[in-house]
Amino acid sequence: MANVNVKVNINVSLDPHVQPFWEKGYQDLSVSCMGGPSFEVAEVATLLSPKSKVLDLGCGEGRNALYLASLGCQVTAVDRSEAGIRKLQMIARNSGIQLKTIVADINSFNIEGEFDCIMAHGVLNYLDKPLSRKLISQIKLKTRAGGFNIFTLYIYNEEFPCTNEMKTSHYRNSFLPNELHLLYEDWHEVRYDKYVKWDSHPGIPMHYHPVEKLVSQKPGGDNIGRLVKIPISCLNTISNNLFHGISMGLTEEDVYALIGKPEVVDKMNANGIQFGMSLYNPDRPHPTVEGYTLQLWYYGKYVVYVSNGLVSGKALYYTQPIRIICS
Repeated sequence: MANVNVKVNINVSLDPHVQPFWEKGYQDLSVSCMGGPSFEVAEVATLLSPKSKVLDLGCGEGRNALYLASLGCQVTAVDRSEAGIRKLQMIARNSGIQLKTIVADINSFNIEGEFDCIMAHGVLNYLDKPLSRKLISQIKLKTRAGGFNIFTLYIYNEEFPCTNEMKTSHYRNSFLPNELHLLYEDWHEVRYDKYVKWDSHPGIPMHYHPVEKLVSQKPGGDNIGRLVKIPISCLNTISNNLFHGISMGLTEEDVYALIGKPEVVDKMNANGIQFGMSLYNPDRPHPTVEGYTLQLWYYGKYVVYVSNGLVSGKALYYTQPIRIICS
């Protein structure tokens, strides 16, 4: 039986009249709302021991929390969505995966203890600027020497303005471009990526997110500097028109026919029960899969995400794509 606990923070502050767009997906136990684990989380996992302590702030339905817990990490997953936490609890319990869950608003969440990895994917944007800076300071303090912080931010701009679904979900324009990078100048930078990603979710058509992604390592500890950046370069690029012709759910063969085979491919495998693609499959209405594979296909500055054989996203990079390896 999974060791799954719930602690309800009475300071959860959601407007009951406005439901964020992700809630419908979290409440549907037949879908994976956000897809499987992130590539950069798998990279960091190579330096996390089976007993490493991990804190996932704004875990959603728990795709990264479930993955790291399946590797034996001691994971605490926090989200204000009771539906998201309930889905994660159900899957962890049915799969025999041990983790701890907390229903709480990270606006007022107090981090207790120290962690080897603290991550927050796409949630710091929902905090006002003073609260987000206070939380980041606490995160840095509560990370052990040699430990990691992983963040994904959405930085909308004139070319890619904030969408209505983000506005109605209480998105705050609380970060300037490159600001997160500056907040971590005193740490060892593993990744700092800037790109626009297109993806989709059950019931939500393809849309974009202008992303800034940080993976940073706290000075000290035995593992410092063991994750090394390798620039990715390839000659077979594609046109912008061909890139925008790629739709979600295409098969590998469809992509080959449309834009050709990639010259460079990165791949991650997650064994056991994991959240699957965020594309609803009426032939298999279930949020998880037995084994999850994510491939990144590189075509110059364009990247295609292929999850378990189907296109699950695509990205246009503004920074040099890199591969992270363990030295």
